[in-house]
Amino acid sequence: MLGPRRLLLFFLGGILAHRGTSSPVWMPCKKANFPAAYHHCRVSSPDGVSDLQCVGKHNSPGELDCTWRQGASRSSPSVFMLVVQQSKDDCRVWKDIRDTKVTRVLVFEEDMTAEVLELVGSNCTKDVFRAHSHSLFHCGPPSHLKFKRYSESVEVEVDWPQEDANAVQSFRVQHKGAGGRTQDKVCHRSAAVCLLAPVNASETYRVQVRCETSNKCSQCPWSDVYTLPAELTRPPVIVRVDQDKVADGTGQRTLSLAWTFPGAEVPDGYRVRMAKASGEPSRDPKSDHVTCSQPHITLVLSFSSFHVDVSAFNNASESPAARVTVPPKVAGGDGMLHVSVHSNASFTVFSRDDLVGANKCFSVEWSSEGHPAAYKSIYEETNNSWTVSPVAERLEAYRRYDVWLHVRPQPSPCNLKCVNNSEVTYASAQFYFLEGPPLSAPANVSVADVTQASMELRWSSIPQEELRGFLLGYVVHYMEDQQQETNVSVSAHVNSYTLKGLQRGTAYRVQVSGVTRAGAGVRSIAILVSTHERVSLSLIAVFVVSVLMAVALVTVLFLMKSKVKVVLWPDIPDPGESITIQKLNLPSKMLFPESVTLLNMEECVSAGALTVEVRPSAHEGAKLCPADRQSLPAATAYTSLDAMQQLMMMMMQGTPVKTVAPWEVMAVKSGMDCDLVCLQSDYGPREGANVL
Repeated sequence: MLGPRRLLLFFLGGILAHRGTSSPVWMPCKKANFPAAYHHCRVSSPDGVSDLQCVGKHNSPGELDCTWRQGASRSSPSVFMLVVQQSKDDCRVWKDIRDTKVTRVLVFEEDMTAEVLELVGSNCTKDVFRAHSHSLFHCGPPSHLKFKRYSESVEVEVDWPQEDANAVQSFRVQHKGAGGRTQDKVCHRSAAVCLLAPVNASETYRVQVRCETSNKCSQCPWSDVYTLPAELTRPPVIVRVDQDKVADGTGQRTLSLAWTFPGAEVPDGYRVRMAKASGEPSRDPKSDHVTCSQPHITLVLSFSSFHVDVSAFNNASESPAARVTVPPKVAGGDGMLHVSVHSNASFTVFSRDDLVGANKCFSVEWSSEGHPAAYKSIYEETNNSWTVSPVAERLEAYRRYDVWLHVRPQPSPCNLKCVNNSEVTYASAQFYFLEGPPLSAPANVSVADVTQASMELRWSSIPQEELRGFLLGYVVHYMEDQQQETNVSVSAHVNSYTLKGLQRGTAYRVQVSGVTRAGAGVRSIAILVSTHERVSLSLIAVFVVSVLMAVALVTVLFLMKSKVKVVLWPDIPDPGESITIQKLNLPSKMLFPESVTLLNMEECVSAGALTVEVRPSAHEGAKLCPADRQSLPAATAYTSLDAMQQLMMMMMQGTPVKTVAPWEVMAVKSGMDCDLVCLQSDYGPREGANVL
């Protein structure tokens, strides 16, 4: 007979079993046909049923779930039977089970034995499980593990199933590196993190986690093995940045990025984070980044300035980010925005077109060079203007500000919904709170193309930080010496100007300055430039022709030097017997102190005068050749190339060239019975000689 407690257990078991896999059958365990019928079943057969386990939860005492593994696959389907015994006489039997589990098996506080039998045709295998009911409280394994690697350490975050969350008070983490020993670390759930340190940042680890046993968790199985990859310590490398692929007038642009990841590590993916340089946050932080598996992405952005960070990640770490800063872009439509500045803390932006109506959410953004950008989201449905007051940072005098008006198609509230493809830029403009004259003058002022009546001036632009206002243009100041100054206004878009109508042969004093609404700024350093005098074209032509003829003659003589020497002086007599040589004994003005030894005829011809002069009447009694009288003028001078060679030799020997008097050769070609005279003269040609 069953006792009262067993009767209650039997009654509850019937109710729960009706909701479970199948209904149990209560029978005496010593019934003759029960144990004997299955004595032939093999226990722990290699290809039979195995891993029978019955466990429960601390919050549901007396209620177990039994699970097992089926044997090797066979042609016939498996049929299971579960037998649970807690006394010598009473057993519960679940027959014809087609699954590998039975849930909500009721037990009382005693030892229990469970047997599962697998029936395949006439074959039978069996597995046995024995335990006390107090040791059947099962906790875990954990439902999720999260790792974070940094600075040669690992943070472990463990999530437990909901039914075990309050029962698990501490857990054990076991990790092992490649070829290293296994290390354990016990962590309490009350601690902020479970930290494993030190670990090798470049090494891969195998990690398992289980709870620590307690009165609520008597069974703590190990989790599956998790692979902890190496830490990603290097950022991606940006290899391509393409901007502005969207046509003008749309108010948007595309940003196409491509990158590579260095090293042998293979990341699980990449995170691309986008943020406005003004610091305006988006409503949903999850929309600030995009996860992609391939190393490239295309974003659609407004004309604002953005920071785009690209990092790689795996299940344990995230690499440092590679940053791309997208500069702001000036929107098209000149004059579509107008700015009215009220004070250093307030300004209003007006649009030319009627934007309000179809759109109600806007964003005004402004910035200046060297200062962070600022923003304000505005909801407007009536006026075609947007007032910013007060500004976060006071406006500074003499500083130029850029302002953009963005249109957001989303409904109110008008803050940034997301960064990618969230707004359109309507237009942009520039403004000053207070203007002043330029602090510096145009640099590099120079003059080119000077004529008798004009000159062209050129200069460099004034640096933006020195303008202190909108540049309206330049002023060219020029004046003659002690005369009234003349000023000429020049457009701000050019850096040159030609002064015309000037006086020839006159010196002018020239300066250039920039002009803003506050007036003209500092002038450039004055330069003096003179216009040209009148020049006769005939004299220029004569000079050019003479130079060309001289160059041609020198070239011909240089190429035919040896032939000319043989033809003109085939037989040079001894200069010592010449009457002209005897005249050298006469007093003569010398340009060098030492006496000069008379050159012989060969030296006279080859290294003598810079001027060779032929006269019809050399001296009394000289005989002239008839050919000379007919072909030579009264006085003809020739430049000797041989004299140049002699000067070069004297320079190589160290004789100062400036102190050497040139030799002048006066000769009358007369053949066998004509005289040739070689004279030493003063520096320069003799009086009356013609020099080419």
